[in-house]
Amino acid sequence: MFRTVQFLVVFGICTGPSLAGVYKWFDEDGNVHFGDRPPQAENAEQVKVPKSAPASQAPDAAERRQTQQRMLDIYQEDREKKKQAKAEEKRKRKEMEARCVVARDRLKSFKDAVLYDLEEDGKRSYYSEEKKQATIQQLEAQIKKHCK
Repeated sequence: MFRTVQFLVVFGICTGPSLAGVYKWFDEDGNVHFGDRPPQAENAEQVKVPKSAPASQAPDAAERRQTQQRMLDIYQEDREKKKQAKAEEKRKRKEMEARCVVARDRLKSFKDAVLYDLEEDGKRSYYSEEKKQATIQQLEAQIKKHCK
């Protein structure tokens, strides 16, 4: 609204008896400004403001409907993109929750179990306490990653 007010004030000043130039520039935050004097900004440019639009240039009802329909199509596309993004986010969240449950279950079973690897000849090679703690730490890291 502030920009609109700025533009209307500048437009009113410029269409008065002293038809001074209108300058447009952007500040460091990306806001658009208008003024009747060239600012110190490097990106300032002079804008030509028409006195009034001729009646022949006014859009007819069909052109207005076309413009309105294009805008509605753009809004619909935007809504669809947001809906898809939301569905994707929901899918990712469910996937993370499932991974979290698996990681927690594995951690619980590893803490309570005696861990071993099977060798080629079928014999069991039991984990040392250090190896068991390292495996538990890996599972805890997975839980931190997936359980947010």
